[in-house]
Amino acid sequence: MATHWAMVGVGVSTGSVVAGQIAPAVGYGGVLVAASSAPLVGVRGFPGYARLRQLPPSGHGRAR
Repeated sequence: MATHWAMVGVGVSTGSVVAGQIAPAVGYGGVLVAASSAPLVGVRGFPGYARLRQLPPSGHGRAR
């Protein structure tokens, strides 16, 4: 839990700084689009990450 909340704090801190830096270039509408699309990118990437993390079959328990 401590790691989770520490990363939430890091995300809030860095996200606001980054949003403040890109706001003059793209406007607040662009910042809103970027902020709302970031979780969608994570959701789309999660199935691929989960497939990469699967362990290969060990072969134990199979009859030959």
